[in-house]
Amino acid sequence: FLRIGRPPRSTQSRSSAASDVYKRQKTYFKTASLMSHSCRGVALIEGENQEVQEAVFRFGQHVGLAFQLIDDLLDYTSTSEVLGKPSLNDLKEGYITGPILFAYHDLVQKQTKQQEIKKISQIVNKAKITDSDVNEIYSIIQETTGIKKTMYLAICLLYTSPSPRDRQKSRMP
Repeated sequence: FLRIGRPPRSTQSRSSAASDVYKRQKTYFKTASLMSHSCRGVALIEGENQEVQEAVFRFGQHVGLAFQLIDDLLDYTSTSEVLGKPSLNDLKEGYITGPILFAYHDLVQKQTKQQEIKKISQIVNKAKITDSDVNEIYSIIQETTGIKKTMYLAICLLYTSPSPRDRQKSRMP
């Protein structure tokens, strides 16, 4: 539900649903996977037991997912100068990130803004997303809790991340 990414839409085949799902999952999990496996690797190198390896792996998943959410959030809340890349670039490239998904969910739950729901659906399914489309979605997102919910989920992931020290039965003091 966070970063459901796609390659640039001009290269995407509409008939490859299974491939699209795979690409979405791959994009979504890349940061969490990198961090979780890195944490496990360090525990393995240090000779930690299986329980500690699993604990640091889960810790890395939480941190990686939170990192990705914050990255998604910054695309909507920061400037190009701060980001070092164009802001709102994820949407331009066809990536549906946390703020969009939470905004869409917010609108669906309210059941009063059918036009905005339809507009988001139309834009994210376009072959080429224009600057005008990006500005329209940005305006819609600003009227929802999409950005706040993205931040909240990132914070929750960090606060609920398992602490490797809680269950550590290693040789560390």
